[in-house]
Amino acid sequence: MDASAFSCLGNEEVVGIALRSLISGLTAYVEQCTYQYYGYEQGNLKIQAHMESRKRGPGFSKPPDILDVLLFCLSFWHAFESTPLAPLKNNLYEIKDIRNRWAHQEAIGDSDTFRLLDSVERVLGVIQYSGRGSGEDVQDLQRVSSMKRNHILRMASRVSECG
Repeated sequence: MDASAFSCLGNEEVVGIALRSLISGLTAYVEQCTYQYYGYEQGNLKIQAHMESRKRGPGFSKPPDILDVLLFCLSFWHAFESTPLAPLKNNLYEIKDIRNRWAHQEAIGDSDTFRLLDSVERVLGVIQYSGRGSGEDVQDLQRVSSMKRNHILRMASRVSECG
């Protein structure tokens, strides 16, 4: 999808694309940090126990549900406190909140869409900066950055039409 196509999308569609863009990179990052903090065996047990408590199978599903990854990360935050993700804890809560509203088909306004795009962009940026990102994550970051720019332009054009 090229950059101009994003300007034709509604907020709910933009939120869906942004959340899908975050899944792969955040899942890999969370798994790596968990294994680094707990060791591979204990980390795997933590992930399995978390998923079983959510009535899921062992480990993160393929593809994972972004909510499972966010809840795991926030539940075991001490494993992430010394990582580059630490300053973004509030952004993860914001992503979780907007994801839940989106999943329950509540209306998502322009400001919430912008906040989600900004938070997802920040998290993907940290994943890239940490050196744990992949080529796919770079594309995801570029996609979200492009959607954010287009969203800003769309909001600005609405303001200029009114004013």
